[in-house]
Amino acid sequence: MKRLQLSTRGPEFSHMVYGTWRLLDSKPTAQEINRRLNTCLELGITTIDTAEIYGLYEVSNGWGRARAVAGAAEQARTGDQGRHLRAVLLPS
Repeated sequence: MKRLQLSTRGPEFSHMVYGTWRLLDSKPTAQEINRRLNTCLELGITTIDTAEIYGLYEVSNGWGRARAVAGAAEQARTGDQGRHLRAVLLPS
């Protein structure tokens, strides 16, 4: 996956972006949201477009539930929190 670096020391983004505006339209489970996220990561898509207002503020809640489930499952499996996602907040 091609990457875009904003500056020599700045954040790096994948050229493809996973959009979450309609993430909850299909009423996915937390496990399904994590499956989608893991598929993105496996494909090298590390840029995720999301905002608190998406889905009338419910998309953020869905992400939170999914990451909590993933963290608990990884910790139970390995005793470690596993992969951590890093957020880069850009001004709107």
